[in-house]
Amino acid sequence: MKSQETFEAINQATEYLKECDISNPRRESEILLGHILGCESLDLYLDFKRKVPSKKLDKFQRLLEERRGNLPLQYLIGRAQFMGLDFVLSPWVFIPRPETEILVEAVLRMVGQGKIDDQRLVIHDLGCGCGNIACSLAKFLRSVRVIASDISHQALSVAILNIRRYGMEKKVSVLRGDLFEPLGYEKTDLIVSNPPYIRSVDLRDLAPEVKYEPRIALDGGRDGLEILRRVISEGPKYLRSGGHLALEVGFNQADRVDEIFRKTKEFVEIEHIKDYNEIERVIIARKR
Repeated sequence: MKSQETFEAINQATEYLKECDISNPRRESEILLGHILGCESLDLYLDFKRKVPSKKLDKFQRLLEERRGNLPLQYLIGRAQFMGLDFVLSPWVFIPRPETEILVEAVLRMVGQGKIDDQRLVIHDLGCGCGNIACSLAKFLRSVRVIASDISHQALSVAILNIRRYGMEKKVSVLRGDLFEPLGYEKTDLIVSNPPYIRSVDLRDLAPEVKYEPRIALDGGRDGLEILRRVISEGPKYLRSGGHLALEVGFNQADRVDEIFRKTKEFVEIEHIKDYNEIERVIIARKR
């Protein structure tokens, strides 16, 4: 492939991606080319007549072909945005979603309102994935210790990269194990989690992109609530008195999850929080 000017390369890539079901092919073309050239998308237009070397174009074309094959953009560039921060990513971890920012923002708001005491606050990020929740809370809360746990050692290796990336080694520790197993006898003030909540039978109908993400981060069992049930039933043993459990839930799951909370008779002040689409996306409850 011969060298091209950046503007021409973007135009051709946009037309190439238009042939498949990608919502914003031009934007994705800009991001991919910027990734190849080691610059931001805006920089491409500040010097749109500069030549893209043929070797770079060959790599650009390979990424475009993978994108047309539905490999998520975030995996191709190895990073994702969350809470205004840039997180290292790999196919071993779930891609952070804007909806999960609702979960983090809810915790920050409760601390700001004094509902959660931020003095020597200990938080357990259960199923931390790439560490986006743990790092965000550690960055935006002053006096906090975050325990980030996950059953996947590959996910934890990515989380460690992000913890080091933001210099959070003193505020965030990493433990491996199933749900609360790594905590031992330790109790925390807050458990926060975005657990798998998709019904097993629905996994086959997911968008092609989502099927590239780790099944363990998606599969919530027969009714989508298996992991949520375990977290809610086991959580009180690992919460201090008056501690909180904050969970992200799926579409149309809030009422059923609310019922699970109430059946334990361990929680009060159950709050539902809607996302940007008016879907009840987060549930927070306080231990008696």
